[in-house]
Amino acid sequence: MICFVTDIQHDREPDILGPVRNMILTVRDLGGAEIAAVAAPNGGWTHPALVLTAQELAGKTDGGADAFIGGRWVGSTEV
Repeated sequence: MICFVTDIQHDREPDILGPVRNMILTVRDLGGAEIAAVAAPNGGWTHPALVLTAQELAGKTDGGADAFIGGRWVGSTEV
């Protein structure tokens, strides 16, 4: 399952989602082939929404995957 690195634990951590929260989530296998493209939900992506999406896509990411929003890397099965 994809582990997203978008939850802010401390005020020193960057807001990875802020600039891309309304863009499409693209999931690619480790070879770079697209597995899924998911439009942002109303209000934009949040960490909980991404975790739910990772659970929904779990069967498709068993072989390894990376996740990007608006081209920005936001998570992986390899984290």
